[in-house]
Amino acid sequence: MRRLGRWVWGRVPGTKPGSKWRNLFSYFAILLIALLLAEAIAAQYGAPLLTERVAGPALIVLVVVYFLVVVVGVIYLTSRHFRPSPARLARDTLISIALTILAFAVFYRNAGITLTGTCPEPFRPSDAIYFSAVTFSTLGYGDFRPCPGTITRLTAAFHAIFGNLHLGLIVGAAFFFAQGGNDSDEDRDDDNTEGRGGDDG
Repeated sequence: MRRLGRWVWGRVPGTKPGSKWRNLFSYFAILLIALLLAEAIAAQYGAPLLTERVAGPALIVLVVVYFLVVVVGVIYLTSRHFRPSPARLARDTLISIALTILAFAVFYRNAGITLTGTCPEPFRPSDAIYFSAVTFSTLGYGDFRPCPGTITRLTAAFHAIFGNLHLGLIVGAAFFFAQGGNDSDEDRDDDNTEGRGGDDG
């Protein structure tokens, strides 16, 4: 078993432990996105799995941890010896965006959203995903809104702020790429850290 673990670890991209762990976290996030999509499809057809009210908050905490550790964390490693790979930053940001929309959709599905202001009000699981995407992008179409309640409204406000942070990082990744930072992920995220002897991207 230990040999299998070393074999798997050796095939994870990255030459430093920090980079490997962030890649593993990203792969886990991709798997979770697939599972949440499958659960959303099941919910649309009347067989939801994540019906406990704690499911949404737990997923939101996981999303915030992923964003801070994988997406924001690598930015703090930036120095004259190291620049984040724009391709990898964009990849991880897009993963975080998809995971955020689906995780908050679970929260809204359990907490409730409304068209008329009356709660509880029936809505489809796809409506929760739509509302999550609209809130994330701060478009504010004004159709669906969260059911009255301090926690639900504060969560929606945090969701909008969180979405703005993601959109800013997408712009930042594009800026890095425009500055010529289009080398391979591992060349930039690992090898260029030798001069500082610290962690990598």
